[in-house]
Amino acid sequence: MIKIIFSGLLIILMTSCAAPPKILSCSYSGEPRWAEQKIAIKFYIDARFPIDKIDSLYIAVSKWNSIIGTPSIQIIPTNEIFDKKLDGINVILMEPEVNSLAYTRINISNDVIVDTDIVFNDNMDDYDVESVALHEFGHAVGLPHNNDVNSVMYPYLAQDTTKRQLTFKDVENVLCLYK
Repeated sequence: MIKIIFSGLLIILMTSCAAPPKILSCSYSGEPRWAEQKIAIKFYIDARFPIDKIDSLYIAVSKWNSIIGTPSIQIIPTNEIFDKKLDGINVILMEPEVNSLAYTRINISNDVIVDTDIVFNDNMDDYDVESVALHEFGHAVGLPHNNDVNSVMYPYLAQDTTKRQLTFKDVENVLCLYK
């Protein structure tokens, strides 16, 4: 129990060391996933990816890692130029003429993810890179779109909108795959 006195009011916060809340439903349990329960995905950032947008990638990764366990997803800046082919190397690229804000290519073998690449549109001036990255890393760990407009896995993001927090459903779904 923690007692805090604020402007003459006594506020008592009860804390507990109990187990985390039980997952209520596993609607995504049949989705493709990485083979190991404790995943370790290394993404290599293409040298052409803008330096000023890399921090947004780190922030998005840290939010997924806080749920799945660190370091489930790692991003590594490089001086290399990569192709957007599924070749066993997980890469993050930014390219012109992408028909959406970003997309995640996933190579699946026997319902197991074996490779993934994330390709961002290079014209994202009116969009929040962290929000888009949070969504795409969700795909990279195996989550599909859902119909919850508040979820980071909702398939649409309006201009000048941010979705920087994982919802309960986002957390529940990824835990169904990896906990």
